[in-house]
Parts: sequence; C-alpha cells; structure tokens
Amino acid sequence: MSPPLSRYKISALIYLTALVAIIYSNTLYSSWQLDDIPNILRNNALHLHSIDLHSLRQAVSTSPSGSQGIYRPLACLSLALNWYFGRDHVTGYHLVNIFIHICTAFLLFLVVLKLYDSPRLRADKTSASYYTALLVAVLWVASPVNVQAVTYIVQRMASMAALFYIWGILNYIRARVEKQRLKQYVAFSLTLVCFVAAVMSKENAITFPVAILLIEVIFFQSDKTGLLQTGKYLLPLCLLSGLLIFSSLHINVSSLLDYSNRSFSLQNRLLTESRVIVYYLSLLFYPVPGRLSLFHDIQISSSLFQPFTTIFSLGFLTLLSGYSMLTYKKNPIFSFAVLFFLLNHLVESTVIPLELIFEHRNYLPALFLFWPLSVILVKGITYYRSKRPSISILISALIAACIISSGLWTYQRNTVWKTEFSLWFDVIKKYPDLARPYQLMGILSARSGWDKLAEKYYLLSLAKKTQTPGRSRHLVYDNLGSIYLKKGEYNKAQQCFQQALDAMPGDAKSYFNLIRTLIKKSDYGEAERLADLAMKMKTHRKDAEFLNVKGFILLKTGKANEAIPYLRAARFAAPGAINIYLNLATALLKSGEYLKTQSLLTKATEKFGVKLRFLLLQVENEMRHKKRQAAEALALKIFTLYDLPTIQHALIEKPDGITPDPALVRPVLNHVYKQQVKGMFAP
Repeated sequence: MSPPLSRYKISALIYLTALVAIIYSNTLYSSWQLDDIPNILRNNALHLHSIDLHSLRQAVSTSPSGSQGIYRPLACLSLALNWYFGRDHVTGYHLVNIFIHICTAFLLFLVVLKLYDSPRLRADKTSASYYTALLVAVLWVASPVNVQAVTYIVQRMASMAALFYIWGILNYIRARVEKQRLKQYVAFSLTLVCFVAAVMSKENAITFPVAILLIEVIFFQSDKTGLLQTGKYLLPLCLLSGLLIFSSLHINVSSLLDYSNRSFSLQNRLLTESRVIVYYLSLLFYPVPGRLSLFHDIQISSSLFQPFTTIFSLGFLTLLSGYSMLTYKKNPIFSFAVLFFLLNHLVESTVIPLELIFEHRNYLPALFLFWPLSVILVKGITYYRSKRPSISILISALIAACIISSGLWTYQRNTVWKTEFSLWFDVIKKYPDLARPYQLMGILSARSGWDKLAEKYYLLSLAKKTQTPGRSRHLVYDNLGSIYLKKGEYNKAQQCFQQALDAMPGDAKSYFNLIRTLIKKSDYGEAERLADLAMKMKTHRKDAEFLNVKGFILLKTGKANEAIPYLRAARFAAPGAINIYLNLATALLKSGEYLKTQSLLTKATEKFGVKLRFLLLQVENEMRHKKRQAAEALALKIFTLYDLPTIQHALIEKPDGITPDPALVRPVLNHVYKQQVKGMFAP
C-alpha cells in the first residue's frame, strides 16, 4: 500500500530543499553586484534602523532615484528587513533569496500536481503524475539560467513576483476544483491577495489575469460551468489590474515608449526580441555555463532579413504560438507551457525600451516550460518498465544526467558571481566587444584606488559596442574627469567633463563636476557663468548643490551680501548639508551679521557636533564683534580638541574652500598657544 499523498509532498519539499541547498551553497558570501548598489546599499530609504510605521512606509515608497511613490513595496520591504537584521552583510540576503527559490519550486510542484485534478487532465492522472510534477520542479529549480534571479540579490524583485504569481495560480486551481462554497471563496480571495502581492513585488506580474484565463480555457473549459466561472472570477482580477497600473504603482507612463537614450527604435526592438526569445529557449534547454552571461552581445535587427535569422525567429514563434492555440484541446500541457512562456515575456520583451536581454527575465516565464518534457520522460519510464526495462533504465539515467549536469552547471555558474571582478572578467571573456563590462571594470578599479587601470578600461570601452551610445560616452568621460580631478590634472578633467556634457547635455552631475574643476583652477568667472546656466534649467533650478556653489563663488569673489539668498535657499533645500551651513555662516559673518552668525553656528554645532571649522569661524566672529576674551576661550578649546598640524592645515586657503580671515584668527591662536597651551602641556 502506497503512503498518503501528503507524505509524498513532504518528500518532494525535502528533495527540492536539499537540491537547492547543494547547488547554491557557494553563494552565501557572493558580493553585491551592479544594481544592488543603488537599489540597496545607497538607497537610504531601505536602511531600516527601527521597525515603526514611518520607517516601514518610507522603505516601501521611495525608489532608488529618490522619487516618491509606491515602488515594488513588498520586495523593498523584504530588503529593508534584511538590512534591519544584517545591515550590509550579504549572507542574510542570499539566504532569503534561496528560501524564495525553494518555495517557488515547491509551489510549482503543487500547481502541476493540482492541475491533474482539472477536467482536461483528470483522465491522465495516475500515480506517475506525482513524479512528473516533481521532475518539472526539479528541472526548473536546478536550471543555471535562474542563477541571475537568485544569486543577484536585487533580482529578489523578480523571484518574489514569481513566488506570489505561482501561489496565486495554486489558489485559483484549488478554488476551481473545490466543492465546498466557503473554501472556494477563501481560495479565490487568496488568489486576489497573491496577485496584488506579485505586482507589488515587480510590475511584470500584471499578466496574471491572462494566465488565469489560459488555465481556465485550457484546463477547465470542458467543465460546463467553465466560461461562467471565467467571467465571474476573472473580471475582478482584470479590474484590479487596471487600478494597480494607473493609480498605485510608481510608473512614469510617458517613459514607457521613450527610446531617446537607446540606439534602437521600437521596430528594431520588436524584431530583435523575436531572436532574443528564441535564444532564451535555447539557453533553457542547453544552459552550459559558457553560454550564460550577465550581458549578451545581441545584434540589433534592422529589418526582417538583417540579420537573416530575424525572419526565421518570427516565423518559428508564430508557428509555435499558432500551433499551441489551435491544438490546446489535444495537447493542453504543451500549449499551456508555450503560451505561458510567451505571455510572461510580453512586458519585458516587447515595446518597453528596456535593455534587450537579461537571463533573469526567464525566471517566471520558464516555470512550466519543462512540463511537456517531463511528461514524455516519465511516460517513457512507465511504458518501458515492463516491456523493455533496459530502455526504462536508460531514460532514468538520462533524467539523472540532466539533473546532475544542471546542478553542476548552476554551482559552476555561481562561482562567477563570487566577486564583482570575477563577474565582469567573465563578461569580457565571453563578449570582448561590449562596452559596458569595460566600464564596470573601470568603476571597480577606480573604487579600489587603481586609477591607471581604471583609465585604461574606460578608454578601451569607447571603441566598443553599446545600446546607449550617449549615456555610455557620458559615463566614461565623467568618470575619467573625476580621476583627473582627484589627481590635480585640472585641464584634462575640464576637457572630460565638457565631453560628458556634449554626450548628455544638461546632466547635473557633469555640470557640477565641471564647475568644481573650474573652482579648483580659481576660474570663478566661468564657474559662475556655468552655475547660472545650470540654474536656468528647470530640472536644476532648486538644486541645493547649484545654489550652494553659486553662493560659494560669490563669497570667494567678495560678494557676501549677494551670496546670502542663494545659501539660505540651499540650506532650505538640503538642511542636512554641513558645507552649506559653513558657507552661510561665513557669508553672514562677512556681511557683519555677527549675532545671526553666532546663532547659525550654534545650531550647526547642535546638528553636526563640534567641528574645527565651526570653532574657527566662531573665533573670527568674536574678533569682529570685538570680544577678544571670548575668542581666546574658543582658541583654547580648539587646542584641547585638535593637534597643531590639523589646525594649521585648516587655516591654509584653498581655491575650493572657505577659510577664516587669517589676519583676525592667527594672532589669537598664536597668542593662546604661546601663553597658555605650552604651559598647559609642559611637564
């Protein structure tokens, strides 16, 4: 007598957990990569330090760009909780991603098993259905193509969307096969909850209602109540879908078809994506590590025949989808697997001007892709077990080989994700003509202090291919300019920042860097002209950095009174910037507003703590206010807190810094040092 099905389910969960634990065991210390940095490490809104309503609301409603609005709130909330418990230690994030992968695989197993209770597949349900469902889950969970969605921490957004998506499907199927009315309503309610959770993890889950329609038509329409159930329960999902898109989600509709920063048009993208989807299919069924990469060098299709594979890819996909729709009654499993795959590539592989190809986009679409193959393999074992056992054994060995090889390839692929350098070396090795990996290697090299190496990679990237030529050149020249600026090669830096602006006119970062360079060169006239030009642009008009730098330039050119309005506006725009407080205090001081200066410096000390520059400005302020005794008391405090070299360095005038008036401050410091400090520290 066979054990109850629940025991089989527990066994399946154990098998899947063990498999994932083994093949992802080498990822627990894999480093942050690429989009992890702006989305998590530098996204202060996600840095949860206390669990309260305000902090949680902030975590789910601020995008990495800083714009307000709901932004994948469930995924962001999970990342914020990771930060709360482990800060920037990667292990906790990887453990959660692996857990999500296991749960999704187990739910996939349950969905396939449950679909055998549908009217269309009920006659095919046998004891082998369990093994078919388990094989589907195993082949999917072990696929090396999924590494990018699991090991790449920020792609938790994609994996969480898939988790809730498949969970929603399971609840819908349970509702459709359930006989008790109350349990039906509960299951349908959970379906809606899962749908909302999936979309709130990543927007591509918006296809969920259509997936439910596919399931209804393919697996349940033979039921006399099928169409009635479809209209009754699918309509709320569709309505909710529309509400989510146009009201709740953080989506800039005008940018959905903006190709201005791309080297391809909408037509180019649609034609190219036909080849990309065929390439995805080939990767999923032949995922050797040598074919996997974070980036892929895909030639853009300029017409149906350029390259020639475009017409064949379009023809293949047309025939595949057409055959699946026409034969869904005869081949429901095959039809569903194909149509589900194509459906879930609609968001990221059609009209929206995203980058052309990423492997993690297959995480959700590929869920059922191994089902037809699993049916063939399990039926082959069952059929030949009594007739020709040797063939049955051979098929079993083939399945074992597929699982082992997939597991080994996944483990091997995960080693590439160990560090940022190993990942980008892998991309350069496979696609040496792509610009982006060289740029990323330049960024990593500069971050490690290897400026010469960074410069080499940046310059190499200029001759390589890119889908965003303007943005690519801007990144290279802006980063090269930053290297030269740090090294004091101001003419080279100025030239690079100007080239960066030529590539992306109006870019705030390059404008500001160019102004900084001119200030370093003491070219305050040109710096002021550029600051004025920047502030005339609508996007920069209220930018605290430009307001502050304008005020700073006015200060350096002896126009303290004119500087005050700009610096006050900058302080209002960025109340947490210490340099703005210093500049405003200096401007007030130079304008003779001694009481206002003292008040502002007191507030700054309360806000930022005791700082040497605050104290030196206070000394000057007291001297201008004819309070010599108070100035000497402050000078004595300075000597008790800071050593002499530090104080002397702070008094050196620099083109890009504000220093107290040496004629007023130095005599006080010298007097206090000679009369009190030497004696105070004498043995």
